[in-house]
Amino acid sequence: KVTAQWRVSSYQGETKGGSMGWLSLLGLALLALRRQWRWALALLPLSLNAQATDWYGSVELGHANTSVDAAKLQQQLANAGISATTTVDQQSRAGHRLALGYQLNQWLAVEAGWVSLGEIYSRFDKVSANGSPAALYAAMPQSGDGAELSVVTGWDLNNGWRPTLRLGAWHNQSDYRLQSPESAMKDRQNSTLLVIGAGLGYQISERWTVKLQVSQYQTDHYRT
Repeated sequence: KVTAQWRVSSYQGETKGGSMGWLSLLGLALLALRRQWRWALALLPLSLNAQATDWYGSVELGHANTSVDAAKLQQQLANAGISATTTVDQQSRAGHRLALGYQLNQWLAVEAGWVSLGEIYSRFDKVSANGSPAALYAAMPQSGDGAELSVVTGWDLNNGWRPTLRLGAWHNQSDYRLQSPESAMKDRQNSTLLVIGAGLGYQISERWTVKLQVSQYQTDHYRT
């Protein structure tokens, strides 16, 4: 008799955020410093702040851009000894940050917020026999969302302008989904990432400020 054995060689991957709990700033910072630095850049170009007392709220909208393409993903697999044909979608995607802050003095504030870097998709075709789901998970670009705690320093310039610098930690949860024609597999990974940011705000009224801001988040494999 003749026996035929079929092997799965095509997968569709998705990386996005999941629900997240809050941790203390000290615990986040200590965990972040223990990790190896790999960076992602989240560009959130529009921030709108409302402030009535020492407390203020911030809504930031923009996009995250990951420096990954099919060739880089394929090379990541090749480094692990796996051959495949790859595609990547939504390297540039919407992102947002919501924050509540407290102004300690004229130069220093603390912020607690929620950050989402959106979803990114990967596809793997003609995967070699040693290309296990675990190996594909390890190569997929990272995105996600979660709680952020940070310290912000700034100083007032003439005519309402205020540059700021931000340092903190982001507790990220990434949900990975890997789907083949026969099955769908899920994995959830938590990581604590160091965050740095810089912005330039302009006070348009007594209570409202508009800000341009760039933030950098530590992620695995690829810059974003």
